Amino acid sequence: MVFGSSYKTSDFIVDTLEAQWHWLEEQDKAEVSKLQIKIDNGPESSGRRTQFLYRMVEFADAIGKPIQLLYYPPYHSKYNPIERGVGQEHDLERVAPSGGAESPGLPKGREVKQEGDGGG
Repeated sequence: MVFGSSYKTSDFIVDTLEAQWHWLEEQDKAEVSKLQIKIDNGPESSGRRTQFLYRMVEFADAIGKPIQLLYYPPYHSKYNPIERGVGQEHDLERVAPSGGAESPGLPKGREVKQEGDGGG
């Protein structure tokens, strides 16, 4: 776990990389030919964020190694199984609300029949 005092996420990312690099053994540093960093495409670390890119270039120059940023694709909840399950639950609630009232998921005038309510 890493704790930091950087105000911006972009600075925190680079500060953490610098600290991790500092703690590597010299032999390990010498064996590195290129750093590949998997990173999200959030607002603070995107390829358009000048502060982040500036700090990354500074870091690459300081360690004398090229850095390749591997951006994850844009986020969508369909890739997260937990959020996908919650979404399906919300879909079911739209079709069959718990109160037996008219459902916003059905055409006007149609009611959802709840077991034991005799409606229809």
